[in-house]
Formats: sequence, C-alpha cells, structure tokens
Amino acid sequence: MSYTARFITHPIFLILCVGSAYLIAFSLDYLKDIDVAQSFVRIILIATAAACLFGTLFPVLYYREKGRAKTAEFIKDIDQIIEKNNYGWVVNQSFIAETEESSDEIWVFAQELTYAVQPETEIFKGLAKNLKRGAIYRFYMPDHAKVHKIIADFFRLHTFEQGQVKFYLVPAEEFVFNAIISMSGMAEHETPTTIEFMPNSHIVVWASMSENFTNEMIRIGRVLAEKYPDATTKSAIKMKLNEQ
Repeated sequence: MSYTARFITHPIFLILCVGSAYLIAFSLDYLKDIDVAQSFVRIILIATAAACLFGTLFPVLYYREKGRAKTAEFIKDIDQIIEKNNYGWVVNQSFIAETEESSDEIWVFAQELTYAVQPETEIFKGLAKNLKRGAIYRFYMPDHAKVHKIIADFFRLHTFEQGQVKFYLVPAEEFVFNAIISMSGMAEHETPTTIEFMPNSHIVVWASMSENFTNEMIRIGRVLAEKYPDATTKSAIKMKLNEQ
C-alpha cells in the first residue's frame, strides 16, 4: 500500500475528518443565530465540511471496491487450482445438506452418525428440514451399545412419521464401513449421488464418489436391508438400552 493510501486510511486521519465535520456543524449552528456572520464564512465552513465528507467517503468506497476485486481474483485463482489439480471431488457439509434438500430418499452408512444428533452442525439442520418435508431416510449402522444411544437421541431430537426413517443394524463384526457414506437421490425417479467422509486427523474432507462406487453401494444396501430387516422402533431401542 502506498504512503498516500496508508495516510488517508489511517484511523487518526479518519478521526480528524469526523471531528472536523462535527466542529463545522456546531460552528454553523452557532453562526446562524449571530447577525454579524457573513455568508463568506458560512461558505468556507460548508466547503470544508464537504471536503471532509468526500475525503472520507471516497477512500472508503475506493478501497472497498479494490478489496472486492482482489477477493474475486483470489476466488478465481482457487477455482483454477481446483480445476488444474482435479480437486473438484472435494465437497463440504453445506454441499451435502444442499444435495439432500433436493432428494426424496437418502441412505446413510455410518459407524456412529454423530453429526445427525449435533444440533449445531449443517448435517443436523438439513436432516431436520428434510424430515419435515417428508424425505425418507435409511441408516445402516453397526449393532452395539453406543449406536443404540445415538438412535435414542435421534428419536428424541427429530420429528418424523412412522416408517419415514429406518435403521438397519448390522452385527459389528460384519460392518466394514469405516467412513460415513451419504447417498442422495435414492428414490426410483431420482439420480443417486454418493458422498463419502474421508477420515483425517487434521482436516474434515467429504468426497463426491464415482457412478460405479454408487452402484456398488446400492447393491450392498439392498443386500443388508434384506439380511437385517429394520427392527429399531423407539420402544425397541429403549428396551435395548434398558438391557445394557
């Protein structure tokens, strides 16, 4: 940033401009009641006030627009990096929520499903909204005590119609999905999309998966649903928790 730019954007300069404007305003208010006040003095004060106003306004608008242009250029550079390095498959929780919002049926394979019972997350908010509009959900999870507690929290935190949500509990030793897999558009009239959570100790990465991967997950989901029918009603989960 140039010296002039630093000067006109410095807080002290801005404070002086605002202070001068107030001083001129009080002076004009005082002079209007004095008969000896000449029009020349008023013109000088008004001109000074205008100079202070525009001297503050123009730099603010100029550097705001300059900052917007730099931000747009930065975003464009990021898009080019994503395209050149083939990172288009990387998505986030907001993308998942938007995808599920346009789906009538969603399948989820998950070890614990913690996002679905954390009200502050985008996943929870999107899930609640989708359940309210009537979207159907299938959840595939391992059959153990921690999952039973999560499902109980799910019943407690979400509102939905009977049969709208199904939980397929697979024996823990047979549940081989270490990552979260979300499949949107699973109704017959929809085109399915699969997004998988990539476990990482430093960052959270969600990846959009290929059509072949999606088709294989559909096959697996149908096999598991047939082998382990849904039996996780609210009362059944409560009974499981009482037995533990």
